[in-house]
Amino acid sequence: MEQPRTWHLERRSPVRDDAPGIFVPVDDLDGAEVGDAVVVNASDDGAERTGTIAEIMARAGDDFFRIDLDPD
Repeated sequence: MEQPRTWHLERRSPVRDDAPGIFVPVDDLDGAEVGDAVVVNASDDGAERTGTIAEIMARAGDDFFRIDLDPD
């Protein structure tokens, strides 16, 4: 079995410290798969959160990854 990969994603605004997860367009992490790790950085303040891709969901006609964020 292939080991999960780690992806890096930069967002313009920070992810709230108490946010349990985020939705990211699949195209923003081209090639990522469920189970892969994601490091999310905020370009405006450098804050960082980590998480895991939990599933792919269709919302408003587009596919999104649901990323479960690790608690701080």
